Amino acid sequence: MKRLIAPVGRSRLNLLAALDRVKPQKLIAITTEENHSLTATGIKAASGLDNLEVEIRTLSKAFDIELVRDEMMDISRSFPMTETDYVLISGSTNQICYMCFMHWPGVTVSIKRGLISSIGEVDVQHSITEYEFLSIYDLAVVDGELYLNNGLMQKLFPESVGFEVDSINGNIKILWHIKVDDDHHKKSNYIRDLVAKSAENLGRKTFHHHVKCVQTFSLHEDIKDLVTFELGGEEE
Repeated sequence: MKRLIAPVGRSRLNLLAALDRVKPQKLIAITTEENHSLTATGIKAASGLDNLEVEIRTLSKAFDIELVRDEMMDISRSFPMTETDYVLISGSTNQICYMCFMHWPGVTVSIKRGLISSIGEVDVQHSITEYEFLSIYDLAVVDGELYLNNGLMQKLFPESVGFEVDSINGNIKILWHIKVDDDHHKKSNYIRDLVAKSAENLGRKTFHHHVKCVQTFSLHEDIKDLVTFELGGEEE
């Protein structure tokens, strides 16, 4: 059985490219508690590999070297190395990627900038569709609006004016517009709260928020890098 052992960080495009390149029968995805809502359902939908077996193992802390070492040892005991293993070496922190290679020293797969997978001396360019990108995060689009496909179909960012999938930066850009006649204080508080909640519940790297407005508003220090302002008046 061809297996792919893949550390998964906050951007999941490397995983999608590796799945497309290797087309394994089984995936062993190694993620961390900081990486929200990685599911077997989302991975299978995004990969298009209907018969893919998915095992997800979660490390407690990505940057605790001793804890990573001990927990990786436990995972490796559950999945002993085989002769048909492929291992992704560019999917998470250096420490986690290194430990994956040490425990499963199979054929290495690396992903270069521009979603180019490399196995040996052969490079392959990959492209990710909007459906694949959204599926890997368990997201869906209904009537042009973004929903969390968690069984309840929870609508996300109800007052936004749209979204764009940014496959280069590996996130989803949420578009906002505070108009001149809007209650600026009320709407800015609303946006600020949703930015913070989505970062906490769905991961800091999943969304970036683009706010068009006539004046900026203050942001908490921990979400400043998640928002870009575009200053401008009303559209003609």
